[in-house]
Amino acid sequence: MLDIKVIREKPDYVRERLASRGAGDEAKVDEVLHFDDQRRKLLAEVEQLKSVRNRVSKEIGALMGQKKAEEAEAKKVETRTIGDQISALDKQVAEV
Repeated sequence: MLDIKVIREKPDYVRERLASRGAGDEAKVDEVLHFDDQRRKLLAEVEQLKSVRNRVSKEIGALMGQKKAEEAEAKKVETRTIGDQISALDKQVAEV
């Protein structure tokens, strides 16, 4: 099994080594790199959304403390929407 770090850092070397085996797997290196790139982008987006969700959750607590229930409810809806986006992106990460 090949380490993804090796494939990322030395794709040409990996292609050469796979070609020396003669199985034709060297063509799949680009595919692996493409999926790895997609996965990394999706994970970065998920982490950014989680950060936003945490910030909004803290705002909800502050609003509740100030007895601003209507504004807090609006923030709760925003938090649920962000949670749904995170779930959808997690599914995409799993597929990739």
